[in-house]
Amino acid sequence: MFNTMKVAQKIREARISQNMTQMNLADAMEVSYQAVSNWERGNSMPDIAKLEQLCQILQLSVDELLGTGTAADTIIRVLNKEKSSDAGNEPIAMNDIQEIAPLLPPDDMRQLIHDNLRQQEEHQIDFAALARLAPFLDESYLDELIQEIPVRSLKELASLAPFISDKSLDTLIRRADAASDMSGILALAPFLADDSLRWLVGRFAETGNPEIVGLYPFLPQEDLQEMAKHLIK
Repeated sequence: MFNTMKVAQKIREARISQNMTQMNLADAMEVSYQAVSNWERGNSMPDIAKLEQLCQILQLSVDELLGTGTAADTIIRVLNKEKSSDAGNEPIAMNDIQEIAPLLPPDDMRQLIHDNLRQQEEHQIDFAALARLAPFLDESYLDELIQEIPVRSLKELASLAPFISDKSLDTLIRRADAASDMSGILALAPFLADDSLRWLVGRFAETGNPEIVGLYPFLPQEDLQEMAKHLIK
């Protein structure tokens, strides 16, 4: 990740050299005074969509503002892609997208992920990398995404589970071969809705699978009491 404090210092120094106040810069950028103040304190960074405008106002190049490093290079690649559809066919790696995620508008983030997936053989995805991007993506997009890409095992979805809807998780659970992926079921159990858990328990009970006990801690108390009554009978 690039050094936000160095970027903050460059913004502040360039603004002063242009004889501008923070309010002047805010007006020119059409952002709030608080936004400029946060940039100059290193508390936040301008969105990628605003970087070129900021550099023009401060009479800096993007390279001068961001410095060197992987994240800076990635931002420059994104800006070049926005200028021209022919600006490099190589997709930006998921790990590189992650580094600049706080600066990306949601539509840009989705496009970069789409470009990355399109280039992957059989649309395989690094679920760990996607999980790190999940806080910057909306639930509906993640639901759509995991329905489109092959899921090798339910266990690899565990890191994404907090960001996926109950309905989507339920669909994946019912579509999976739960009997052969019990470790995946248990990894997802803390995130499953009660109806999904009841369905799983019923399925395992029918087959007599002893691993059903692994789901008991996640069941509602009333369900456990009902099961106990049946066992006593």
